[in-house]
Amino acid sequence: MPYFSIKTNVTLGASEASDFAGEASSFACRLLGKPEKYMMVSVSHSAALMFGGAADPAAFVEFKSIGLLEANCKGYSKAICEFLESNLKISPERIYIDFKDIDARMFGWNKTTF
Repeated sequence: MPYFSIKTNVTLGASEASDFAGEASSFACRLLGKPEKYMMVSVSHSAALMFGGAADPAAFVEFKSIGLLEANCKGYSKAICEFLESNLKISPERIYIDFKDIDARMFGWNKTTF
Protein backbone atom coordinates (compact mmCIF):
# COMPACT_ATOMS: atom_id res chain seq x y z
CA MET A 1 0.00 0.00 0.00
CA PRO A 2 2.70 2.51 -0.72
CA TYR A 3 1.56 6.11 -1.01
CA PHE A 4 3.71 8.75 -2.70
CA SER A 5 2.26 12.26 -2.51
CA ILE A 6 3.99 15.27 -4.05
CA LYS A 7 2.75 18.80 -3.46
CA THR A 8 4.66 21.44 -5.39
CA ASN A 9 4.40 25.04 -6.51
CA VAL A 10 5.77 24.06 -9.92
CA THR A 11 3.09 24.44 -12.60
CA LEU A 12 2.45 21.49 -14.91
CA GLY A 13 0.08 21.14 -17.84
CA ALA A 14 -2.65 18.48 -17.59
CA SER A 15 -0.78 15.92 -19.69
CA GLU A 16 2.53 16.79 -17.97
CA ALA A 17 0.95 16.15 -14.56
CA SER A 18 -0.46 12.81 -15.68
CA ASP A 19 2.85 11.75 -17.23
CA PHE A 20 4.76 12.85 -14.13
CA ALA A 21 2.40 10.89 -11.86
CA GLY A 22 3.09 7.77 -13.95
CA GLU A 23 6.84 8.33 -13.73
CA ALA A 24 6.55 8.91 -9.98
CA SER A 25 4.62 5.65 -9.56
CA SER A 26 7.23 3.61 -11.45
CA PHE A 27 10.05 5.35 -9.56
CA ALA A 28 8.53 4.67 -6.12
CA CYS A 29 7.88 1.02 -6.98
CA ARG A 30 11.48 0.54 -8.06
CA LEU A 31 12.69 2.31 -4.92
CA LEU A 32 10.62 0.14 -2.57
CA GLY A 33 10.68 -3.06 -4.60
CA LYS A 34 6.89 -3.29 -4.40
CA PRO A 35 4.37 -4.08 -7.14
CA GLU A 36 2.76 -1.13 -8.90
CA LYS A 37 -0.73 -2.59 -8.53
CA TYR A 38 -0.71 -1.36 -4.90
CA MET A 39 1.06 1.98 -5.45
CA MET A 40 -0.96 5.17 -5.06
CA VAL A 41 0.50 8.47 -6.28
CA SER A 42 -0.88 11.94 -5.81
CA VAL A 43 0.55 14.99 -7.56
CA SER A 44 -0.67 18.44 -6.57
CA HIS A 45 0.98 21.10 -8.66
CA SER A 46 0.65 24.89 -8.84
CA ALA A 47 0.18 24.93 -5.05
CA ALA A 48 0.49 28.13 -3.04
CA LEU A 49 3.65 26.82 -1.40
CA MET A 50 6.34 28.93 0.25
CA PHE A 51 9.63 27.62 1.62
CA GLY A 52 11.95 29.85 3.61
CA GLY A 53 9.86 32.87 2.71
CA ALA A 54 10.39 32.38 -1.03
CA ALA A 55 8.11 31.09 -3.77
CA ASP A 56 10.95 29.45 -5.74
CA PRO A 57 10.27 25.84 -6.81
CA ALA A 58 9.68 23.70 -3.73
CA ALA A 59 7.95 20.47 -2.74
CA PHE A 60 6.43 18.71 0.25
CA VAL A 61 6.43 14.92 -0.11
CA GLU A 62 4.65 12.21 1.86
CA PHE A 63 6.17 8.76 1.45
CA LYS A 64 4.26 6.02 3.28
CA SER A 65 4.37 2.27 3.16
CA ILE A 66 3.80 -0.82 5.23
CA GLY A 67 7.23 -2.00 6.36
CA LEU A 68 9.07 1.28 5.65
CA LEU A 69 12.36 0.89 7.50
CA GLU A 70 13.90 3.90 9.21
CA ALA A 71 17.35 2.69 8.18
CA ASN A 72 16.42 3.13 4.50
CA CYS A 73 14.98 6.65 4.76
CA LYS A 74 18.29 8.50 4.16
CA GLY A 75 18.72 6.62 0.91
CA TYR A 76 15.08 7.20 -0.01
CA SER A 77 15.51 10.92 0.72
CA LYS A 78 18.49 11.13 -1.61
CA ALA A 79 16.68 9.25 -4.38
CA ILE A 80 13.46 11.27 -4.04
CA CYS A 81 15.34 14.57 -4.05
CA GLU A 82 17.27 13.51 -7.16
CA PHE A 83 14.02 12.43 -8.84
CA LEU A 84 12.35 15.79 -8.15
CA GLU A 85 15.45 17.75 -9.10
CA SER A 86 15.73 15.89 -12.40
CA ASN A 87 12.04 15.99 -13.30
CA LEU A 88 10.79 19.26 -11.81
CA LYS A 89 14.04 21.25 -11.38
CA ILE A 90 13.47 21.58 -7.62
CA SER A 91 16.64 22.07 -5.60
CA PRO A 92 17.01 19.40 -2.88
CA GLU A 93 17.31 22.03 -0.15
CA ARG A 94 13.75 23.13 -1.03
CA ILE A 95 12.18 19.70 -0.46
CA TYR A 96 10.74 18.31 2.77
CA ILE A 97 9.84 14.61 2.95
CA ASP A 98 7.56 13.05 5.57
CA PHE A 99 8.29 9.31 5.89
CA LYS A 100 5.79 7.03 7.61
CA ASP A 101 5.81 3.30 8.30
CA ILE A 102 2.18 2.20 8.27
CA ASP A 103 0.85 -0.49 10.60
CA ALA A 104 -0.84 -2.98 8.25
CA ARG A 105 -3.66 -3.54 10.76
CA MET A 106 -4.48 0.18 10.65
CA PHE A 107 -4.73 0.59 6.88
CA GLY A 108 -7.85 -0.43 4.99
CA TRP A 109 -8.29 -1.59 1.42
CA ASN A 110 -10.85 -3.68 -0.44
CA LYS A 111 -13.25 -4.00 2.50
CA THR A 112 -10.53 -5.20 4.90
CA THR A 113 -7.11 -4.23 6.23
CA PHE A 114 -3.69 -5.37 5.16
